[in-house]
Amino acid sequence: MLKSRKFAIFVIALLISLTLKAQKADLFDFKIGFSTNQMNASHVSEDFRNVPIHPDDGSGPSGVIAKADYSVPFFLSLDFLYKHKFEGGIIFGGGLTLGCHFADLEERNYTNAPGTSQRGYGAALTYCGVIVEGPLGAAGVHPLINGMSVLPKLIFEVPIKKSLSFSLAASYQAFSAINGWDRFDDKECNETKVLAHLFPLDASLRFNFSGWGLELGSRYLITSLTGTGKDFGTKISPFGVYVGFSLNTKVLE
Repeated sequence: MLKSRKFAIFVIALLISLTLKAQKADLFDFKIGFSTNQMNASHVSEDFRNVPIHPDDGSGPSGVIAKADYSVPFFLSLDFLYKHKFEGGIIFGGGLTLGCHFADLEERNYTNAPGTSQRGYGAALTYCGVIVEGPLGAAGVHPLINGMSVLPKLIFEVPIKKSLSFSLAASYQAFSAINGWDRFDDKECNETKVLAHLFPLDASLRFNFSGWGLELGSRYLITSLTGTGKDFGTKISPFGVYVGFSLNTKVLE
């Protein structure tokens, strides 16, 4: 993850540099995006699913979580971007993305209803699942509750005509397996394993209107599986549909 953190630092430094040189044509862009690339780990190992009892609850095995197949079907993103406009209308910028997904997880009770997923007063459970995370980590300490991650993003736009441009955006994220404990309605992480390093490329046509824009295109995921990812049967759909809706305002009026 070291190289990905350097990429995130580079994006932040770029934003600071562009902001210090702000011009009237520069924009702050807030964008909501949706992509359909599916990520799947079909046989998470039994050892990873056999989460130990929480240290505060004693010791020993809690029992293996039965489910071995996990997936993330789609990805939502909230982009906060700074865009610098050069002569000729070319735009270059970057920012941070708050990535949102519905994490797939399974739980197993090991206290008052062992072997079930039953909840209730005094229940303690182990969990196993998959998440999407970024080089800046998960947003908060409960990634399986809010299913969010913080990602860096770079964007490049070329005008085609007055109200139409071609947009290309690049980012980084990781598809990871996670396990831990669910106690007192609070999830605590025990272990994470990166299954795949992902470099999303969003290529789209951007329809520009006064103060807002609509993007329609595709997302291609450049994927590098880790050894654990191969062992866990990880498969990533390289192509997906990408749709974005953005609101923008000028930095200087």
